[in-house]
Amino acid sequence: MDQDQLEACRRSPRAREQRRRAALEDRRQAALAAARQAAPALLRLGARQVLLFGSILSPHRFHERSDLDLVVYGLPDRLWAKALGTLEDWPGLGEVEIDLKPAEDLPAEFLSFIEEQGELVTP
Repeated sequence: MDQDQLEACRRSPRAREQRRRAALEDRRQAALAAARQAAPALLRLGARQVLLFGSILSPHRFHERSDLDLVVYGLPDRLWAKALGTLEDWPGLGEVEIDLKPAEDLPAEFLSFIEEQGELVTP
């Protein structure tokens, strides 16, 4: 194997990894944009606030199995299934699993932590 062939072999895995990371970042950005667009639909259902948190907000933490973490404040119990269905059907959110959490059910320490780290979505 000559020097050019050897260098081509070295570049190939790096190029594949760069393409994989770029595709993953595109997926993260698309899901994040879709979540920001979908959050007002939850407000129309009766939620007081919607908070995004977790790896969706961080390019370095987001990976192939990452989900979309949302905390919803004040959504009536009877509307949770409708809210989840709304998000699952929202364009751009079909590629990511959705983890919808009621703020009222979270431990205070955890809620405080994600409120500091998360992104409050406003219409």
